[in-house]
Amino acid sequence: MATMARHYWQVRGMLAGVMVIWSLPAQSLETLQDPYQEHYNACVNAAGGINNAVVMRCGSAASDLAQSDMTQMVKMIEQQIAQSSPEKARTFSLGQAAWVKYRDNHCQLMTDYVGSPMEAYCPMSLNGIRVQELKVLAQSMGLLK
Repeated sequence: MATMARHYWQVRGMLAGVMVIWSLPAQSLETLQDPYQEHYNACVNAAGGINNAVVMRCGSAASDLAQSDMTQMVKMIEQQIAQSSPEKARTFSLGQAAWVKYRDNHCQLMTDYVGSPMEAYCPMSLNGIRVQELKVLAQSMGLLK
């Protein structure tokens, strides 16, 4: 019976999280990754023209910024969760590791089928979106305003 009750509350918690996400204003992917896209656009404009090398250099630079922000967000969230529930902290860590694996595999396929510029642009895009997802989680935990 205790297992069923725990399962009920876990499912209820997941549904509450889904409802929070659904209640957020709809935003386009471009809006979600905006700071990193702006950095990318400024880099491309400064290069004076676009080619594969520019896409790679500018995409990598913007992706590195997003990756840095993501790492900070992950650490902050992990620390907060670990204080209350090591089990949930492990779940979060497993989820983040799965997301990284998804990003890497998805971007490899994009590179294989779309072309080499996706090698830098794809991670930049997905990292930016992930940062926004983590910000939503951090806000719901009271870590950000």
